[in-house]
Amino acid sequence: MATWKKAFLSPLAAMPCDSCGAELRVTWNSYLKAIALGSIIFLLGYLQFEEGSLNQYLTFGVGFVLMLAGQIYFMSVDLGDTDPEKKEASDEVSEQDPN
Repeated sequence: MATWKKAFLSPLAAMPCDSCGAELRVTWNSYLKAIALGSIIFLLGYLQFEEGSLNQYLTFGVGFVLMLAGQIYFMSVDLGDTDPEKKEASDEVSEQDPN
């Protein structure tokens, strides 16, 4: 998976794998863990420094870079089903059998 694709992968939308066609998914839990440190730095920059100051903008930049690095290096990606026909067949079986 390309680095830029993993940097912009989110829990809101699955992305197809280029080689096998499986859907790559991210859970909210792994996404929030990956961006936690960068988000805290970003928030501290907002609360600590004067609005519009260079220090605040530098802290925002560091927080944003840490969020991207967390997504690229620490976020786990789950593979979905590789065969869409299998998924449709299992959906039909579950609709017919209530158990």
